[in-house]
Amino acid sequence: MPPTPTNPRSRIALWIKLVCTALVGVLVPYYWNCHGLTNFLYHCDVALLMYLGLLLVGLPVCVFLPTHLILRKLFRPAGPRA
Repeated sequence: MPPTPTNPRSRIALWIKLVCTALVGVLVPYYWNCHGLTNFLYHCDVALLMYLGLLLVGLPVCVFLPTHLILRKLFRPAGPRA
C-alpha cells in the first residue's frame, strides 16, 4: 500500500520534513532581505539556464557518446548472412 496522509508508513521521517521546512522558512526571508527579490529571481533563472545547457550538452558528450563508442567496439556489425 503506498504511503498516504492516513497511512503512518511514510517514506520520509517527520523530523526530516520539519527540519527542511524550517530551513526553507528561514533561508528564503533571509536571502530576500539581503539580496532583494529581483536578485532572488535572477539566480533562479541562471540555475535553470545552466542544469538545461548541461542537460543538452553534458549528457550527449559525457554519457551517450562514450556509451555509443564502447558498445560499437563490443558489438561489431554482423558479416553478410548466408
